[in-house]
Amino acid sequence: MKNIFVFSLFLAVTAGFLGCESTPKGFVLEGHLDGAANLQAYLDETGINNKNNILQKVDVDGKGNFKIETQAPLQPGIYRVRVGAQRTYLILTGEHKVTLDGNLDGLNRGEVTITGSQNSADFNETLGKLTKNQMNTEELSVQLKEMDPLAAMTLARSVFRDDPGAIDIYQDIEGRMSTTYPTLDYTKELKQTIAIMQQTARQQQAAQKIKKGEVAPEISLPNPDGKTMKLSDLKGKVVLLDFWASWCGPCRRENPNVVQVYNKYKSQGFEVFSVSLDRPNQKANWVSAIQKDQLTWPYHVSDLQFWNSQPARDYGVNSIPRPFLLDREGRIVAMGDEIRGPKLETAVKNVLTKGTL
Repeated sequence: MKNIFVFSLFLAVTAGFLGCESTPKGFVLEGHLDGAANLQAYLDETGINNKNNILQKVDVDGKGNFKIETQAPLQPGIYRVRVGAQRTYLILTGEHKVTLDGNLDGLNRGEVTITGSQNSADFNETLGKLTKNQMNTEELSVQLKEMDPLAAMTLARSVFRDDPGAIDIYQDIEGRMSTTYPTLDYTKELKQTIAIMQQTARQQQAAQKIKKGEVAPEISLPNPDGKTMKLSDLKGKVVLLDFWASWCGPCRRENPNVVQVYNKYKSQGFEVFSVSLDRPNQKANWVSAIQKDQLTWPYHVSDLQFWNSQPARDYGVNSIPRPFLLDREGRIVAMGDEIRGPKLETAVKNVLTKGTL
């Protein structure tokens, strides 16, 4: 009987040791990135306003492998993995081990495989779709509601930054953050960010030169082929006057939504008049963006004067994308955040059918 007791105790102790060895005490990130040989890999703790704290730094071996370990578990939060000039984010809520596999060039485009953290994988997958223009603003808004709020906040900050047009999205995320992560500093920082954005939106509205109900000022500029196109030529149609640029990330992410609405309502008298604020000597970038984003309407104009563009001055445009919706008489019926994302289709449909919002 004594021998049986001693053997049982040995098995229990051995199992205890094995169990301790199989579960890390802290956090482990194992990575393999083709193209990253002999670089350095960093793990940073980061805030929503780019406040970063380096936690660990390790060398990547000659085959692109690296392993980052921390002695203590990581608190729920946003963490950044950096290798060379590329980076991605991990959204951790208590995970002990995460693996990352792929190519270095795809790290910041959502083209790597992340396992061990569902929130990080969701963030990475959605980022990949955005990078490839496989998701428009409306689809992103729906996706963010389905994601963990910490992951949704990280993605929204990456996509929208301080765009006042995204206030509704941020407010939804903040409400869920307050419920799920009420004690995290991220929740407090997001509240402060929203308050600043609201103040900015009020200031922009007060400074707006163009008012609703006014006839839209004339725009007469050349298209990419040098032919002069006039906004007034579209009188009789419902027109989306869209200020954008090839270098503007939020503009490019909004384009799929505009394309969708255009294709759906162009046969009913809806047209888009796009004014690009591209830089001097960057016509090729402007033309390439039109083709890549499939902006198939014929009305594309620009003086290639960046923020010195005369129409931008006339309309008081100091941030883009900046849309204006005109009725069939050329009067402005909506502008800015009122016609961004899913709100655009609703507004266009109402003006086409009712003549007003």
